[in-house]
Amino acid sequence: MNIAIIVAAGSSSRFNFGTPKQYCLLHDKLVVEYSLELFTKNNFIDKVILVVAKTQNNYCASFKEKYKLDAIIEGGKTRQESVKNALNYAQKYQPQNVLIHDAARPFLNDEIIANAFRSLSDYAGAVPVLAHNDSIRRIAKEENIALNRDELYSVQTPQIFSFAVLHKCHNLAKKNNYSDDASLVEDFNYKINVFNGCRNNFKITYYDDLTRAEYMLQKKFNYKIGNGFDVHKFTNISKNSYIFLGGIRIKHDYSLIAHSDGDVLLHSLVDAMLGAVAAGDIGDHFPPSDAKYKNMPSTEFVLKAMEILAKKNAQIINIDSTIICEQPKLTNYKLKIAKNLANILGIDITNINIKATTTEKLGFLGRGEAIAATTSIMVKQYE
Repeated sequence: MNIAIIVAAGSSSRFNFGTPKQYCLLHDKLVVEYSLELFTKNNFIDKVILVVAKTQNNYCASFKEKYKLDAIIEGGKTRQESVKNALNYAQKYQPQNVLIHDAARPFLNDEIIANAFRSLSDYAGAVPVLAHNDSIRRIAKEENIALNRDELYSVQTPQIFSFAVLHKCHNLAKKNNYSDDASLVEDFNYKINVFNGCRNNFKITYYDDLTRAEYMLQKKFNYKIGNGFDVHKFTNISKNSYIFLGGIRIKHDYSLIAHSDGDVLLHSLVDAMLGAVAAGDIGDHFPPSDAKYKNMPSTEFVLKAMEILAKKNAQIINIDSTIICEQPKLTNYKLKIAKNLANILGIDITNINIKATTTEKLGFLGRGEAIAATTSIMVKQYE
């Protein structure tokens, strides 16, 4: 089980406005609602907990029912105390992982969440970071020196952790002034991984930032379509074999001839993703002549394609795939494949359609010599 904790109990002292920033109206909803909506729809997240100050209950009275939240709990005097309160509440569910997110970051997206889970791996936690474009100086008392910006990164949220590790560290912490959970965990000698953040995922801190957010919601975007096709030949080796489709292992009488795992569905998906943003094809990024891709799971190709979409400010709207073969029969696998794709991509399963068909015994596919797949996707790409 994975849970998300949205921290919304801050007083917004730097915002310099009567209403805390997380409860300001941003177009048609409050700032915090953008994160609530995303987390409650994301397939990686099982439960969502919102942490608010006691004086802020009037802002979020309808949130629990509107967004099907697991709980709205009272925060503490500091951000650290607020997170600890939420962890103590969530302990009863025995979750495996937890994401901590600032309510004042309304432009979180599914790709960042998927990258967070991918980056956790064997680490205690992982955080999104951004390199600095500007020169950096340290100015303190008599000191005024330039710093090497290549070694300095800004840290964003959501930060992801092993629940057990984060809860333990919060309970053991003697200080109460940590600015984020990663620094707290590192103080107990746990290792934190980093992954690329997103410049749009900025934190509303000053009132001018709200104007920037308003502008971003009005910025122009285009819908683009990508198509992909892949085919792989079956071997002559029979019995006790299997193939992969959409990352799902399926028993079959024959295996496939392929450099990687031969997952035609994922290969066609990757080509469609790359095609939608004019980023070449799967062979450009994962050439079969490169030994490091030998027997590699095709899910790795999909994750790389997701990173490319994120860098090009594009997000998937929907996916429509067709698998073409005489055997194996795929009626009982289509839903499993769709669910797995939803988990990999971090999008709602209602935006994924998997079909299967035959060629009525015609051609090499009809003779059972191979299996093929075609995929079409639509993406929204911001300028």
